[in-house]
Amino acid sequence: MPPVKKILFFVPCTPYFPSGIVRVEQFFNLLEKDGYAYELLNMIHPRSQMLLERLDRSAWGKQKITDFVIRVAIHLVFLPYQYLQMLKVAAQANKFDIIFIQSNLMPAPIVDFIQRKNPRIIYDFDDAVFLRNQARAIHIISKAWKVFAGSHYNLDFARRHNPASILIPSAVDLAEYPPLTANPERSDPIRIGWIGGASTLKYLRHLVAPLENLARKGYHLQFLITGSRGSEKLIPRVEGVELKVIEEYTHAEIPSLADKMDIGVMPLDDGPWEKGKCGLKLLIYMAAGKPCLSSPVGENQIIIRDGENGFLASSAQEWEQQLEALISNPDLYQRIARQGRKTVEEHYSVMKVYEMIRAELVDA
Repeated sequence: MPPVKKILFFVPCTPYFPSGIVRVEQFFNLLEKDGYAYELLNMIHPRSQMLLERLDRSAWGKQKITDFVIRVAIHLVFLPYQYLQMLKVAAQANKFDIIFIQSNLMPAPIVDFIQRKNPRIIYDFDDAVFLRNQARAIHIISKAWKVFAGSHYNLDFARRHNPASILIPSAVDLAEYPPLTANPERSDPIRIGWIGGASTLKYLRHLVAPLENLARKGYHLQFLITGSRGSEKLIPRVEGVELKVIEEYTHAEIPSLADKMDIGVMPLDDGPWEKGKCGLKLLIYMAAGKPCLSSPVGENQIIIRDGENGFLASSAQEWEQQLEALISNPDLYQRIARQGRKTVEEHYSVMKVYEMIRAELVDA
């Protein structure tokens, strides 16, 4: 019997950073079945994230000066913990077959020390982290044994610094989403849904005019917003449209939230950070059998084949037209819903993506 291979996963901070769940934890059962052992380390102390979330909801967090001062204080108090965690990885590196670093950017000397003890470093990133600290990103990518990029935009950057870079898309566990009914039905009012967080509420401004125009045409709509996390002041008001806000949710609640929607939306700005996103919202909507619309930015243009498994909208007029088409045409609604689900089944399910990951682990 071959010896068990051990992997050390070093993630930002689960469950506060969903990438640790989506890119790492949801594959643990499959890794165990294939005979891998693993350990998980957070870089950031969970208590620091808990305090930051409390700040977001507090009166102090609503004032720019106090918000800034308290955030800096929290960061400084917990910064030593981050370095201790990095050093812990370095100290244990030679005890594992693979060191899997998810998104974390570390000082070059620490990366070099880890690599000397264990050259089999996999660096995985699903956001354009190189925009935050390009020097650190380039260094860890160039030193990695392999690089897993979550989007084509991120992959292009990674390949400039490491030819052993491949695309590993984010995945959705279809076991958590019930199979589609023969004819997916819509509710009344029609629920236009969005799943996100406080930092991405700003993108919802792209939907205000389209939704208001549809309401003026007599469509009965509800705008379902999940993930505001105490930032309700950033939520746009849409005249004539019922607003329902769910402030917080856990990863386990995402399938049930998506099931409450009729149409899923993912508006984005067309900027460098947005181009690095992996389109996970779209995959969630598709897995739940909900037709989706998105801005034609980054990986969204890869996931969505416009008019086939979803729609791309680059202007307020296009958002309005595509939403109206889905609302007014039941056959189109059902066709797009089925094709979206099929897209996830064929390309973005946990099993499909795990097969890609497993192929990269075999020669460790």
